[in-house]
Amino acid sequence: MALLSEKEYFVKVLEGESGAFKRVIEATPIDKLDHTPHEKSRTAGSLLSQIVIQPEVMLSILNTGKPEFNAHMAEEKALTTEQMSEDFSKRMTDLANAVKLATDEVWQTPAVMEGSGMKWETTRGDMIWGFLFDMVHHRGQLSTYLRPMGGKVPMIYGQSGDSK
Repeated sequence: MALLSEKEYFVKVLEGESGAFKRVIEATPIDKLDHTPHEKSRTAGSLLSQIVIQPEVMLSILNTGKPEFNAHMAEEKALTTEQMSEDFSKRMTDLANAVKLATDEVWQTPAVMEGSGMKWETTRGDMIWGFLFDMVHHRGQLSTYLRPMGGKVPMIYGQSGDSK
């Protein structure tokens, strides 16, 4: 068995995580997007929107070397969770296809993110990995909101108390 390149491994992980993201998106009660466990916590709708658009942000990192997310951060409140899941799937497919087509040189090209008094300089590939880890983090946050919102926690990495 041949070793995978970093890009190939990223696509494999991305595709492997996609189902868990979709299950959490679809399990989110659409009528409870304003739910937050604490005044300092983000709303469920904010977390959901970030998860849905983040693959597009990662694609912008691949294409430009900078995350472009301000124009995309509007919450998709009018959509159903099924529509959000479809939008998410399309964005994940677009990202996976773009990564597959990108050269190793592009993957290693510098990337920079600046804002809120911080600056992150690394490679495009490293930043894209960081954004995937951020998505997983926000999926975890959102999954802890589901039961208090009246929803059920779906299977993520194995059975949940609600998916048995």
